[in-house]
Amino acid sequence: YNNGISATASSIKINAATNKIEAINDFQIVNGGQTTATLYHTKKTFKKSLSQIYLQVKITVLRKTDNYPALISNISKFANSQTAVKNSDFWTNDHYLLNVEKISLGNPVQKDNTFINYFFERMAGQYKETRARQGTNNDILAWEKQNPKGVSFTKIELARWFNAMSLRPDISVSSAEKQFDIFMRRKDKPLITKSSYKTIIGFGQLCNRARKVCGKEGGREFPSIIGDPNVGMATSIYAMSYLEFITKGRFDYHKIFDQKMDVSELDGILKILIKKCWDRIYEFDDIYTRDKTKTEACWRFVKDNVELSQSTIDKLEQYLISIKERKKRESIDVSDEEYYFRNLNFLLSNSGKVLFSMYDIANSNTDYYKYRTLLKNTIERINNKSVEITLRGLKDLINFKDQLADYDFKSADKFQNKLNIDFVKLYDKVFKSRSDFFENSEKIVEIKTGDDFEYHMTLLEEIKELVNKFDLYPGLSIKDFERIKQILDIFKV
Repeated sequence: YNNGISATASSIKINAATNKIEAINDFQIVNGGQTTATLYHTKKTFKKSLSQIYLQVKITVLRKTDNYPALISNISKFANSQTAVKNSDFWTNDHYLLNVEKISLGNPVQKDNTFINYFFERMAGQYKETRARQGTNNDILAWEKQNPKGVSFTKIELARWFNAMSLRPDISVSSAEKQFDIFMRRKDKPLITKSSYKTIIGFGQLCNRARKVCGKEGGREFPSIIGDPNVGMATSIYAMSYLEFITKGRFDYHKIFDQKMDVSELDGILKILIKKCWDRIYEFDDIYTRDKTKTEACWRFVKDNVELSQSTIDKLEQYLISIKERKKRESIDVSDEEYYFRNLNFLLSNSGKVLFSMYDIANSNTDYYKYRTLLKNTIERINNKSVEITLRGLKDLINFKDQLADYDFKSADKFQNKLNIDFVKLYDKVFKSRSDFFENSEKIVEIKTGDDFEYHMTLLEEIKELVNKFDLYPGLSIKDFERIKQILDIFKV
């Protein structure tokens, strides 16, 4: 009785002799997540064979047109008759969310000799699935310690926090799906850097605390402190937007992210802000109060009429950073991506002159012996071509390079194979603005016909896979880079 799997593809190649599928391009499951998960756990978790399992599968082949994304969304939406698919699920592989996930994985907080990660649930149920894959009970407990459920967050929450921080609580208090969709369609979404990530997560943790402090009807530890508990979420969000407004973005959210301050320390201030905002919300409309919080007029009224005492303002002052520090945090620093490509170019240019020089120095100076293995492995990876050069490893190399200011890089050693890759150009053409690159490339492909269309579509999908690979686990192999360059040459980019 299983409904099987529904999938889409841009093309399918069928063997004329066997009548079996040989290749599928751009294969994407749009319905059948439960089926796919069951197959996975049957084979991996329960070690059962799938050789006698047969499922119905519907594959819809769609030529890539301007309407392609909408068609896929509709196929997924209408194919699902058992479990409702939320609109937010269609954004799961959006580059913006992939970037948030990448930064969240690479920026844990160290507390009590343990690294704690703010787990980002990009896909619905991702936390539970990742937890289940850890293995033994001890492995699961260790993973939970590093990824506490209490500080994990979803893409819905991320959008809600950003909307509130952007001084649009009227949008933030809308339904989960609506406010998420509005945020994802914004052309001016905040750039995600390490600094902005720490800011929004710190803001989000304080949002969660504000909601708790606002209380609920019948709450024991936190009874409702406003006239209508049903407007609790909206009021707490308004209070957080007002906090951002009154402090002009100078609240030290990084301290909350770094867990150097217990958010409960702010309960007194939060209660004052919540009560003040509630009074103005109720004054704006005492009948349709909850609905009116979703209007910009209500927010303007609250923002313009809340008044804080001098003592409250003085209490807030101790949690603020300077204007100079705020500007520093807001500045668009060099992203990890740009850092990766520019430094890779520096180390590998001139047949790896700098890298081999660093290796010579590490071999001849006992102070730097600890770097020999790292340098040797990196050189072997480049000669091998098929092993990834990771962002983390590259950072270690650059940290070592920065210690060698008084040394000359004059090694005569060279890589076994000549490298003909300008990594900065690859970054500028493909990685710097992926959406523009793929949009322009798809226009090139769309005017092709027949086998030429299929060939170029396959190449474009190959680059997409390599870019996604880099996004999830920062780093690619020389072979990967050479393939991207080769495809760009074919596209004449």
